[in-house]
Amino acid sequence: SSFIGHDDNVGPNFCIPRLYVKPEHAQYVVEILRPTAAYNGVIAEAQSLRFLYSVYGQMDFKNPWQKRLAAYAHPNVQRVVLRALCVTQEQYLNHLKVIKDWDLRGENMGLLTIIGKLLPKMLWVVEVSIPQLFPANERKLGEIVLDATRPHKTSGVIDFGLFVFARLPGQYVVMSGMKGKVPAFITAPSGLKSHVELMKH
Repeated sequence: SSFIGHDDNVGPNFCIPRLYVKPEHAQYVVEILRPTAAYNGVIAEAQSLRFLYSVYGQMDFKNPWQKRLAAYAHPNVQRVVLRALCVTQEQYLNHLKVIKDWDLRGENMGLLTIIGKLLPKMLWVVEVSIPQLFPANERKLGEIVLDATRPHKTSGVIDFGLFVFARLPGQYVVMSGMKGKVPAFITAPSGLKSHVELMKH
């Protein structure tokens, strides 16, 4: 729903609503990719938004931050802020080890050992936030983690082969398989129950 801008006057991580930017105002877009990335950040963000819709049924509405995220992520609203970072497995795991939520809770270290076994060597970590939280506090509600090394083969549709997991406030959502064309998910508890700081890159 927003572009993330960096401006000398208003500072970094400034959210610019997409409707403010007219097609005639942009001449071109340049993206520098890491050597092992098989697709770009635009695809990562687009796929992540679709994954967010797919895990909507797994959200825990008893968690106030998941409930708020669900309201902003609803297809009729689409006001979530997405920030795609291409990082190594080690960089992401280190991030999970050090971050604390608003109540200073950390992640379960035993769980991080299991997560490390799920992760490919290179990832797209698409951070998910909401407009009030992201620019003012530089914080997020979670992330969608994708395999950056796997080629994106399907154009215009969701590619579940890229999905590693989603981390939401209080839980992880992992795809356990497909039932026909519909994905099946399982969840695991997270020690991070609310918003956390953005990943330093």
